[in-house]
Amino acid sequence: MKKIVPIILLAIMALSCNSHEPSKVSDNNIKAVFKANPATFTAEGGKGKIEGVLLELDKEGKVVKESAIPDKEFTISLKSGSEDQLTINNESKEFTIKAGEDEASFVIEAKTTTKPYYTQEITLVRKKADTPIKKNPLLYVTEYNIDPTGLAFVTSCAPDVSGFFTFDEAVEKFKEITIDNVKYHLPTFEEWLAIVPWSRRQSPDYVDFDETGDFPNMEEEVVIAGEKVTSLNDYKALGDNVSYALRFKGTEWLSAWKYEYTQFDNYPVMTITSRLLGENDKSLTIDQICEPAFWENNKEKDVVRHFPASGFGLDLPMRSDAPFAFFWSATSPNDPNFAYGMYFDASCAGMYTGHRISGRSVRLFRSSK
Repeated sequence: MKKIVPIILLAIMALSCNSHEPSKVSDNNIKAVFKANPATFTAEGGKGKIEGVLLELDKEGKVVKESAIPDKEFTISLKSGSEDQLTINNESKEFTIKAGEDEASFVIEAKTTTKPYYTQEITLVRKKADTPIKKNPLLYVTEYNIDPTGLAFVTSCAPDVSGFFTFDEAVEKFKEITIDNVKYHLPTFEEWLAIVPWSRRQSPDYVDFDETGDFPNMEEEVVIAGEKVTSLNDYKALGDNVSYALRFKGTEWLSAWKYEYTQFDNYPVMTITSRLLGENDKSLTIDQICEPAFWENNKEKDVVRHFPASGFGLDLPMRSDAPFAFFWSATSPNDPNFAYGMYFDASCAGMYTGHRISGRSVRLFRSSK
């Protein structure tokens, strides 16, 4: 016997089938698209941002709705390309490509962190320089000291891990050296002068940490990447463990410098921060460079090097227990007893002379050719 469905129930079922309530959209009808803004850079590099959009499609694949994907709902990572040339800020989804003369490509991978999950690769390109670009002088300085073997770099700013060498040993070992297929050399006196000035040998010094001083338009002759550079330089010390400089005025090497006697990884160091300036920065003054706001912005342009307070010794064995350091140059003032080097302590920093037979640290420079 057939079961009879009440007419009223059939009516309810019909209404339900013809309901205008929106049906749930399947994962197949949702698509995430990521892009880089911008994706192509000149040899000067620059900053960009990864942005994501969630697209809702109809049955024919046409977009019916789109909405931005919040930064917190996806991650980005470098899948291919040099980590030395591209850095990522996953919080802001921004990336920074460093300047370089050679063409370079990078692939960033973007992934959503909520359902439906999507992954996309974005290609970035830095074009080759039409002409050689000027590099920050501090870029030629290696990040760490040479170790006791003289064959490799240390990996920290601890005061007791660096190698110590007499002047003659340093010149013999490091006049030219290749480490991990990269050529380095012991810097000359003039190359060091591109990083720190010659000391006044009195207080206050050009770079002074515990006294105030103001030295405008100091004429200096240095060597940067094999090029002789003569310029006027402004120095100003505030007496709070920080000195500032506006260096190489009137040249393509115009740059802002900050010298700090401070701590890094809980070790005493001198930290040098340098920023190459452009055409729009020629009107900057030393007083503007001394303002914290100057250094809080455009940090991606900064080059930073930490010099450990590795000490030195007049006689063997050498000691490394004092909050100061001396780094050899490859130059001697035609004196059998002394040679030039870069020195710093809690009061000042500059180029000095030191006893050739004492043990000193070595910080190499990357060879430009």
